[in-house]
Amino acid sequence: MRRWIQNLVFFAIVAALAWTLTRPTGGPPAGQAAPPLKLALLGADAPLDLTTLNGRTVVLDFWATWCPPCRVTLPVLQKVHTRYKGDKDVEVLSVNTEGPRAAELVTRFMRQNAYDFRVLLDDGSATRAWRVESIPMLVVVAPDGTVDDVEVGVHSSDPARMEAALIEKIEAARAQTR
Repeated sequence: MRRWIQNLVFFAIVAALAWTLTRPTGGPPAGQAAPPLKLALLGADAPLDLTTLNGRTVVLDFWATWCPPCRVTLPVLQKVHTRYKGDKDVEVLSVNTEGPRAAELVTRFMRQNAYDFRVLLDDGSATRAWRVESIPMLVVVAPDGTVDDVEVGVHSSDPARMEAALIEKIEAARAQTR
């Protein structure tokens, strides 16, 4: 019986990884105007409206605390956030898809993992507007407010490679306005 459970767990992990690596689709089309985004900001009284960030390159990472692939990408997002923290031209945000009622859970998760990037709490409107079909979903919005790049799922098992790829995408979007 114990061996059977081990095999079942192994199969579930392999299936989850295979599903993640098959590059699921979703997200808004690149080159089009970014969909509206106005959501509650974790720990803040006022919501954040994406239009207030026009003129900046914006990284949005859609995720959930229960999502194993998200737990792979979030440390990379933290590193990228730390890199651009003082840069007024780049904003790194995350969008938690578990809803505003999950604020306490998300706060605890952020604290336990020492993440300090800002978190928007999706009420379902962003998930619909941004066509989030699976998570994690990373979107880079160019300074002119158009979607520059969309990446759904985990595309590497190497955090350094994922970080370098994200930095390259940010710099490419940023260069469009120079």
